[in-house]
Amino acid sequence: LCALIRGAYAAGQARPRALIVLPVIRAFWVNVHGAFALGLGMLAVVVAGETLRRLLRQAGAPDWSRLARLYLAAAGTVAATLINPSGAGLFGYVRTLLANGSIQSLVSEWPPPAPRGIANTVFFFSILALLAAFALGRRRPSITDLLLACAFLWLAWGS
Repeated sequence: LCALIRGAYAAGQARPRALIVLPVIRAFWVNVHGAFALGLGMLAVVVAGETLRRLLRQAGAPDWSRLARLYLAAAGTVAATLINPSGAGLFGYVRTLLANGSIQSLVSEWPPPAPRGIANTVFFFSILALLAAFALGRRRPSITDLLLACAFLWLAWGS
């Protein structure tokens, strides 16, 4: 939902008030699932990508006032992350989990994929499908699209 809202806003298809729900979603997400950190990473990549589009004066790039609203929504979203029982200590907890080899080996979704088995084969074919969609789509992917794809592919391959 966050990705859809940010994408629609960046494309000029959503009004600024749509960004108001991002901190609300974050406050919920941070309290129900550890992958909230990925949402923050995605937010940072979108803000950087849209800023690059503006600086490079690409067609369809948001103007500075739309970017300012995106920055404000990003700040609110980061602040909403602190609305959890551990406050800012939650980041240390996540860092500890990610650095603990024993925990990483026990959590089935954390090891990097290898091209074996049906699930991993589907994963690798989905990457090929993404590249084909980028090449054959009606519009060229934006800098933001490419940055998001690269960031998530890096995470997926390196886990």
